[in-house]
This record gives sequence, C-alpha cells and structure tokens, in this order.
Amino acid sequence: MVQGVTDIAKITSLDQLYVFERSGTTAALQHWVDTNTTVTTTGGSGTMVNGTGNISGPTTTTRTSSTEMVRIFVREDDGGEFDASLPDLGFGVREGHRVSVVHAGDQASRRGYPMAVVNHTTGKSKIVASRIRWISHDALGCASFGLTFFGAMVLSVSLAEALIYAIHPLNALLAGVVGILTWVGGPIFALGALASVNKKRKRLRQSILARLEQEVDRVQA
Repeated sequence: MVQGVTDIAKITSLDQLYVFERSGTTAALQHWVDTNTTVTTTGGSGTMVNGTGNISGPTTTTRTSSTEMVRIFVREDDGGEFDASLPDLGFGVREGHRVSVVHAGDQASRRGYPMAVVNHTTGKSKIVASRIRWISHDALGCASFGLTFFGAMVLSVSLAEALIYAIHPLNALLAGVVGILTWVGGPIFALGALASVNKKRKRLRQSILARLEQEVDRVQA
C-alpha cells in the first residue's frame, strides 16, 4: 500500500466514494522491483509406540513474488508537484509526457490512492483494478462478520434454552429441540448472511471499477 497515507477509510457504499484527478507534465520517473515474501510452516506429524515409530518434522514453504513499480513525478500547470507510485503500467511514460493520475478514496478524508494513469501524449491508459480492495472491505471482514453473528446467535439461544429449562424442568425436551435446530440451522443461516454480504461487496467493487472507467474516459476526452 502507498506509504504515508493513513487516514483514508474503507467505504461501504458508492456514495462514500471520492474520485479526483491531478494532471501535469512528467518531470521524472523512478523504477524499482517490489518483492513480497511469504513463509508458511506446516507442523510435523507422526506416532511413537514403545519408543519406535515415524515422526516427520515441520515443513516450511517460501513463496516470493515480484512486481515492477514506477513512481511518476508530475509538475502541475500551476507550479505544484505531486508523485504517484503504481505497478507496471504496460506502456511507456517519459519526461515531458502529459499525464493525468486518477485517485480514489473516501469522501470524509477527501484523499485517495492513485488508481489509474492516462498518458495524454501517447493516448494510453490503465486502471489498477487490484487497488480497489484498498478502499473497500475484503473477504476477511465478511468472515469476521459471519462468525461474530453466528457466535452471538448461539449464545442467545443457549441462554434461551437455560431459561426454558429453569422455568419448568419438563421443558428440557423443548430446550433440546431448540438447541438441535440452532446447531443445524445456525451455520446455514450464518453462511447465507455471509454470502449476502460478500455479494454486496462484490457489487460495490464492480461499481467502483465502473466509476473509475467513467473518470478515465472523461479525462481522455
């Protein structure tokens, strides 16, 4: 994620989206390779009987991915300057080219991340669609919502079971039925709620992408 930007909040609806563009003449460029390394360790396993057996040690897997990055330094017409760091654009940009950088963020901060570049000199443009997740909630947030919701529901029904039994011991059968229905239907209900939230967030990301495409078309016109 872009360094030095900390106050841009993730949005939950399109009306919270803030899109703007800054334009000027390319003054300089920097190129580098951004390397990301992920290390995953899987625990060992095995059995021992009377001091004999097989035991396998933990396995460590290392994955490395590299992304070519470019930082564009732009001098605006009013004399101001700004820079934007983006992954490989797939087209050339050099000093003297006229460019516009489209940013997207939230209305509250009135700031945004660089999401697209238009090279007016060559007529090329690109939207970095992968960055949309920077401003919209991800699947992990959905999963946390689903698990929290399911946990709260189970706790509520458990308390209801205890209350039913406390009112009259003969209601133990009813309490048991309620418990079974909760453990069977609860996960189904939670997964359904989770799927619904994921679907809404997918639609939001598609709407954000459409809004960025609209802005790029406007800037290029």
